[in-house]
Amino acid sequence: METPNNYRAIVFGAGGLTGSHLIFNLSKDKRFSHIMAYTNSDFKNPPAGVTFRKTDIKNISIPLNTDVAFCTIGTTLKKAGNREKFEEIDMDLVIKIAEYCFNAGVKCFVYISSIGANPGSKNFYLKTKGKTEQKLLSFPFPTTIIVRPSLILGKRTETRIIEKIFKIIITPLSSLFIGKLLKYKPIKAEFLSKSMIGLFFGRQGHQIIECDELHLKAKSLL
Repeated sequence: METPNNYRAIVFGAGGLTGSHLIFNLSKDKRFSHIMAYTNSDFKNPPAGVTFRKTDIKNISIPLNTDVAFCTIGTTLKKAGNREKFEEIDMDLVIKIAEYCFNAGVKCFVYISSIGANPGSKNFYLKTKGKTEQKLLSFPFPTTIIVRPSLILGKRTETRIIEKIFKIIITPLSSLFIGKLLKYKPIKAEFLSKSMIGLFFGRQGHQIIECDELHLKAKSLL
């Protein structure tokens, strides 16, 4: 890695829930001198010092000497419209971005997957996430970090009915998620983003981080 206070980061999916928190946290972190953000939507109240660009898979430019790429891209089957479109966004686009990053010499690739991701799962969503993980781990990045959060809490621009129902049911029970159950505890997007940044500074090689570790990492950074 480079000398302190001169790290370079790029965020894909910066307009989403976790991506937006990542941008703000990176902009306040004095260890980062260059931050680039790709987003499909307009970013309200963008922080100073961040270069924003519209996501265009045919025209993605990865600055040389980028230390870390954070990929927070993800959608829902309902929003995508069908399974094919969902795979195009949640798997094909993510892999294409990873390819761009690897070819540009990015040192660390951090990706948000999902708790229960498994390429052999009967659940289409979890199967797609698992297949994406497999493909990402085939890239010989010096460091690849895959995080598997449980339900991500925060104010979204769109309404996700299933997530809203789970939030109503699970959030009041959060105090019961201890020990082995901690990996199932919902996590705030703000804490998830801080954990991802912390993991970049603390891990090397190929890593799959479950939600219990994310909670513990976030707690250590508070």
